Amino acid sequence: METQNTYRSFNAEKTIEELQYKMLQYNTTLESFLVEYSFYMHLLKSQVFRPNVINLFEYLERFKKTLAHHETSTKNLIVEISSHNNQITKK
Repeated sequence: METQNTYRSFNAEKTIEELQYKMLQYNTTLESFLVEYSFYMHLLKSQVFRPNVINLFEYLERFKKTLAHHETSTKNLIVEISSHNNQITKK
């Protein structure tokens, strides 16, 4: 006997105001991530760490690249959330 997975949208019963509130929460969370990313990048660029330590320096450089990638992804998500919120508002 096979179980059948049926798709149920959990957003079907929610009002537009609830969906907008949830999008606002996501947007606020992502914007706080951007602030944290900029703080980390500022900290990493401040040369507090000694560049003579090769392993640490290489690790920090990789971490900078990873942070930059996450920052770009977060900005893209904020744009998508804003677009989705506008679509919800127009319905």
